[in-house]
Amino acid sequence: LAKNIRLDLHLENVTILGDKKQLETLFDNLFSNAVKFSQKKGIVCCNLKRMQKEIKCIISNTGSVIPSDEKDKIFTPF
Repeated sequence: LAKNIRLDLHLENVTILGDKKQLETLFDNLFSNAVKFSQKKGIVCCNLKRMQKEIKCIISNTGSVIPSDEKDKIFTPF
């Protein structure tokens, strides 16, 4: 709210099977990072759609790009 960020959602009606708590944590982390690294008055966008037997979710923001030398660390646990 302090950054006045707009949320832009494009969501298909899909069912995701899995551990509810882990899925909540996953989406919480993705959205939290998108907001954290977004500029003031920016946009956080989520596109969720079915791709045959898979679901594709892209969360993006209007923030800064991850430096090339840090991209390999994205999926490394703390």
